[in-house]
Amino acid sequence: MRYTRWLALALLAVVVGALWLGAQTQKRPGTFYVYIISDDPWRVETGVNMAARARERGYEVVIHLTARGVKLASKKTPQDELANARKTLQQLIKEGVTVYVCPRNSARAGMKVPDDWIEGVVRGEPRVIDIQMAPNTEAVSF
Repeated sequence: MRYTRWLALALLAVVVGALWLGAQTQKRPGTFYVYIISDDPWRVETGVNMAARARERGYEVVIHLTARGVKLASKKTPQDELANARKTLQQLIKEGVTVYVCPRNSARAGMKVPDDWIEGVVRGEPRVIDIQMAPNTEAVSF
């Protein structure tokens, strides 16, 4: 009887130790890459809000604005239909989220690069593709 009790306690200790060790070595989530190519307010707000939720859950968040999505980075029209999404984007930038903006598409949209961009965005560069294609990255497009 004594032997069974000790064996049960030892087995319990091993299980609890394994669970504790597993919790200590659990990896943080990877990168959440949000690719915004639209200027549709519903799609843009969905993308920015999803980025905010992912950041709350511990993901490193990277947002890439290109095609018509560059309009979100414009400081020339702060009261347009993208104003709510732009406000959320600016808060994410303050919290450390990197936001890349395509300079070519910005110029095509009539923006002076980078003068017409909101504060904190970064000029898109070739290495953005490396972030998007990294093994620990989940990418979504809006």
